[in-house]
Amino acid sequence: MVFRFFSSLKLAVVVMSGLTVAMIVATVIESVADTPTGQYYVYRAWWFKTLLVLLGLNILITALSRLPWKKHHAAFLLAHAGILLLLVGSAVTDRFGIDGMMRIQEGQTSSVIEIQDPHLFFTEDGRIESIPLPWQPPGTRFRPRDFSKYEVTVEQFISRADSKFDFLKAEPGTLGYPAAKLRIQGGPMRITQEYWLFGGDASWRSIQAGPAWLTLDPELRLPRTTFGPIFGVHTDGRGGWLYRARNSAGEMRSGPIAVGEPVSPGWKGDVTVTLVEAIPNATNRVEYVPSKMEYGPQAPPSAIRLSAGKKREASIWLGLGDRASLEVEGRKIDIAYLPKRLVLPYSVSLDRFQIEYYNGTVNPMSYSSEVTVSDPGNPEAAKKSFATTVSMNEPLHHRDLTFYQSSYEPAEPRPTVSLFSVNRDPGRAMKYWGSILLTLGTILLFASKLKKKSPRAQSTAHAGASEVSA
Repeated sequence: MVFRFFSSLKLAVVVMSGLTVAMIVATVIESVADTPTGQYYVYRAWWFKTLLVLLGLNILITALSRLPWKKHHAAFLLAHAGILLLLVGSAVTDRFGIDGMMRIQEGQTSSVIEIQDPHLFFTEDGRIESIPLPWQPPGTRFRPRDFSKYEVTVEQFISRADSKFDFLKAEPGTLGYPAAKLRIQGGPMRITQEYWLFGGDASWRSIQAGPAWLTLDPELRLPRTTFGPIFGVHTDGRGGWLYRARNSAGEMRSGPIAVGEPVSPGWKGDVTVTLVEAIPNATNRVEYVPSKMEYGPQAPPSAIRLSAGKKREASIWLGLGDRASLEVEGRKIDIAYLPKRLVLPYSVSLDRFQIEYYNGTVNPMSYSSEVTVSDPGNPEAAKKSFATTVSMNEPLHHRDLTFYQSSYEPAEPRPTVSLFSVNRDPGRAMKYWGSILLTLGTILLFASKLKKKSPRAQSTAHAGASEVSA
């Protein structure tokens, strides 16, 4: 009874119809939203994998039901064997394959692949535990997860999160850093913009505001590649604030600056700068809010809110890539919310990134990376260290991994960060052979049907029938 059910034509029709509908739905989701959302709802859903298992069982048992096999079963068996190899190869790739990203800055070396599979990392007394925290698309319900071993609970999950920073006065006796909020007004478009500067983080110490730079450095020291006007503020050590400004011509202005009173830095367009808020000794607090950009490759990553302690009195936000240290009931625990990372037994160095643009535009025509692979443990002497170029149409194949030139991160005066898509497909050979067998079986099936319909075959069949009747 079970054998008959799994080999029935009705089951095959139902499964194939279900897979067809699933493919259509996934395609629509990917076009409306993005690929991760389509994978969540369809390709990685339990019901889709169940349909694939049922399809494999149906094909296998149908083939076994023809035992003992005859010569005329060849086309049928080849086609069914091809489908089975495709299913098995896809399952092997899904289970053991790698689909990640490697990010390398020009002149730097990396051996780390990041896979978009978020994990929580707990570190206590030198012991590290990694726990998956699967991504969910916007609009899905998140159930809080309790990690009682560390007295930590993940209370909130935001699929696509934008950071929101606040700067507060540090508690007495607590080490803080200067923080200032500046407002720029004027220019040809009479635009008003506000920016925070914070001395406790290098990425917040200096900020580019259009063609100008804002900084907390009184000496106006910025990277050599920096051009344009600069405006710097700093404390005078007595509770007041001073400013120093330089325009594009190199002319300097300086003096005291009070909260709420605009000053003129001498820039074009009657630009004024106002010190909106000033905190000589500040700490920063970060929160995350749902992003307006929920889908697409430009959407920001996820973020989580944790609570700690028996009464869950402590709370902290972590964006993907953030780390924090907590003291929970006298225990010091380091927590990190990171993508899953794989460390390779060899390293890749980015020697130079090259980009070409279409004439007269800033649109990239092509880009490539000159890299050096260092692999001391490779048994092949020729591949222990070698240089090569990875371009959009020429990937790098090394050991069992393939590196594709995926994208880059723009920087001034030229792009200096290259992004490589790293792939390992252990089921590729099975999928290739499955495609070949399926194609061959289909050709043989059509050939046998055409042979049966040919006039010569029909006349032979009629002659045979006449002899039998005689």
